[in-house]
Amino acid sequence: MKKLRGTYTHFADGYQLHFDYTYLWDEGDYFTPPTEEHEITQVYIDDKTITDFLFDFIGESTTIHEAIFEHANDLKSQAI
Repeated sequence: MKKLRGTYTHFADGYQLHFDYTYLWDEGDYFTPPTEEHEITQVYIDDKTITDFLFDFIGESTTIHEAIFEHANDLKSQAI
């Protein structure tokens, strides 16, 4: 598997959320389909960490995870 680390930033009225993540992917081959996954490692609002809050109260927000996958894929395509 290949690994990429990145930071996705979400801008909103009056604050910024920063998501540090690790993105793993395998291009696959004839016998194995491609796979991808990511793990959020740290979350900050402005400069304060809210990682525990995110995992405890927000959980698996589809919108955030989709945005992180899109950001990671953009970085991956720039690195190739």
